[in-house]
Amino acid sequence: MKSLTIPSNEQLFFWGTLTQAKHRQKQKMFLAEGSKVVKEMLKSTAITPIAMLVLESKADKHENLFQELHENVPIYKLSNQQWCHFSQDKESEGIIGIAKGLAAKNIDEVINDDNNSRLLLLHEINNPNNLGAIMRSAMWFGFNTIILSKASVDVTNPKVIRTSMGAIFHLTIIEQADLLTVIEKVKTHYLVVATTPSSGCAPHSSAGKTALILGNETHGLPEQISALAHERWHIAGTQTVDSLSLPQASAILMYECAKQKEGN
Repeated sequence: MKSLTIPSNEQLFFWGTLTQAKHRQKQKMFLAEGSKVVKEMLKSTAITPIAMLVLESKADKHENLFQELHENVPIYKLSNQQWCHFSQDKESEGIIGIAKGLAAKNIDEVINDDNNSRLLLLHEINNPNNLGAIMRSAMWFGFNTIILSKASVDVTNPKVIRTSMGAIFHLTIIEQADLLTVIEKVKTHYLVVATTPSSGCAPHSSAGKTALILGNETHGLPEQISALAHERWHIAGTQTVDSLSLPQASAILMYECAKQKEGN
């Protein structure tokens, strides 16, 4: 097994600050917990691992993963008491990566990329678990660029990263966007589709590039944003419950787009 280092109190304090958005943004670093999440992180060419934290009692389980680390990336062993300050999981797998760097482009680069046929525009998604689940579906269905509005949760929130199961490391993400401005630019190149919970047409075949807009689970999309779309799509159901969850709705809509793209 690779050698494990005991962290200093100063290191523990610094890592603890990364649980807060303002410090993650200042340091441009984040925490990534879980075996699969860390594996996906190590696959990404955009991510730079800084250190690996491991729960001392579970270090043996991660020996194969440690072999994938560059020799310059230190591995620190933490006690149960130290671990609880960083872990998001009740039954932790005992591994957390500390890293920096996420793929980012500007709007013009995205629009002019002919290989980027599917965009996901998200308005004020402030639930980190919802955002992480949407990212996981987005990667599966080929929505490789996500544009997030202002007042959305920070994408480096540990819950976002954990729930995405590492999908976040393979996506291009634009944060703090003014969606009104973005949509005006995008609509000249893409079919822009707004989603609504109670009205609009059923998802259907669409030729060419598609930009799908999803709103906050509680409040949906503001009318001023929906009004800019070429079409409004609605998922019909029995209405025995108020609505689908946002991750459920987003997966259905992205599936329809992916199916249409394949010509099925």
